[in-house]
Amino acid sequence: MSVASTAFERHLLVAVDAVGYGSGSDRAHIAVQAGLTGVLSKAAARSKLNRGAWRLQQQGDGELAILPHDQPEPIVVDEYVRHLAQALTAHNAKAAPESRIRLRMAIHYGAAMHADNGYAGQGVVAVSRLVDSLPVREALTAAPGADLAVILSRQVFEDIVRQGHVSFKASDFTQVRVQVKEYTDEAWVIVLAERADRPAPLAPDAEPTAAPQAREQAPQQVNNRFYNDVHAEGAVFGFAYGSRDER
Repeated sequence: MSVASTAFERHLLVAVDAVGYGSGSDRAHIAVQAGLTGVLSKAAARSKLNRGAWRLQQQGDGELAILPHDQPEPIVVDEYVRHLAQALTAHNAKAAPESRIRLRMAIHYGAAMHADNGYAGQGVVAVSRLVDSLPVREALTAAPGADLAVILSRQVFEDIVRQGHVSFKASDFTQVRVQVKEYTDEAWVIVLAERADRPAPLAPDAEPTAAPQAREQAPQQVNNRFYNDVHAEGAVFGFAYGSRDER
């Protein structure tokens, strides 16, 4: 007779990893780690998420976060992601070049249980493979002016984005195939960037000083080439901006 496991838990999982960390100096590592925790905390606070209740497995240049069930998934996928893009832009505008933080983020929903050396479960494996996968790496590499690329697992995309629970549209994402070690699945990627050229807000009743066509920017595009087991040939990674009022 089988015995049901009482240890099983399923959570929303968020993994982040900084680009180019290993090539920096010791001083740069310290600055990046301080900046990383700062931008993640700021983004969570602005999204009204309780980051203090998250279970974290920190990794120097990244972290795995296991979120409690009272943290709304749409808020994490939408507001948290957008506020993180804003926080990265603000941080990097003041940081030394070697301390610039560019992040890959993966979001997945799956099994995650506390274990002797961190967290175990197929959900933890999946989110770790996604954040380290070639499609999200290539997307950020192809967008040198952007600081955040996000990859959503198939389940998160279908349940949250496809069903219209966030301000992102399904068409904002590019579908890719991820194959890392034993993990193979479809996923969706988006690159986010805060616009450095956004005009200052007008005072009440003020008239614009520039013609509308001068202020409007054509959508930026990032063209990627894929190799080996990443089947997204000809895909175009679009930019999404960090605040909904910029869309």
